Formats: sequence, C-alpha cells, structure tokens
Amino acid sequence: MGVKARLNEAKKLLKRFNKEVYGDLSGQLKDMEVQLHSAQISALDDPGEQAFKEVATLEAKLIELKKVEESMYKHKSRID
Repeated sequence: MGVKARLNEAKKLLKRFNKEVYGDLSGQLKDMEVQLHSAQISALDDPGEQAFKEVATLEAKLIELKKVEESMYKHKSRID
C-alpha cells in the first residue's frame, strides 16, 4: 500500500470520526433555525417573559453554531 493510498484511507477515517464526534453541523444549524422560527412565532402569538427567554436562548445557540461553522470553514480553507 503506497503513501497516497494510506493518506486517502486516513482522510476517510478522519471524516467519519469528525461526523461521529462532532455531528452533522449543517443539519444542526437547520434544526436550530427551525426551532428558533417556531419559538419566535409562539412568542408573538402568546407573548410572555418565558417565551422571549426561550427565543433569546435559541438565538444564542444558533450564533454559537454559526461561529463553529465559520471556524470550520476557515480551517478547511487553509487545509485544501
């Protein structure tokens, strides 16, 4: 087995490891956006302190996920 083949095999293993450990980031982002949208609609339909706290919490989580995504793409652009 040559060096190129071993590197390709290592790349496949690392991609699988990344998916298993860190999860599907784009899927998490989409799910979080759907949850946020639903919470925003609920907060408008039935305004209350708890509803707006939930919206704020989900917005913070979405921002954090987007930062992770940005960092991942920045790192990926330096590797490729």
